[in-house]
Amino acid sequence: MAEIQLSSRRELVEKLDSAPLFEYLIQHGALDTAAADKIKQATSDAKINLALLQHLENNNKSVPLFLNGLRHTGQHQLANLLDESQRIQPSSSPGYLRKGRHKGMNITI
Repeated sequence: MAEIQLSSRRELVEKLDSAPLFEYLIQHGALDTAAADKIKQATSDAKINLALLQHLENNNKSVPLFLNGLRHTGQHQLANLLDESQRIQPSSSPGYLRKGRHKGMNITI
């Protein structure tokens, strides 16, 4: 996975619900309790989110866990925003359905 700049994503900083993520990230070793407590001391939700994202950026191995944590906590839209992995593209070939025969159809030779 390429390095992702989390803290520069405005939508992520504004919309992230970080509260349920702390436990997940601590449980999976992406964050320790001392760092979590320090991050939570920020004065606003946006500053907490920014501090969390900056912490995760410093440990690039934590980013995949963060993406999984977003999905685990129901923040799928944000996870999809960050997920840059290759997607399966639909086939552009005419395919099976345009062949003049269909499943279950008897073919006489």
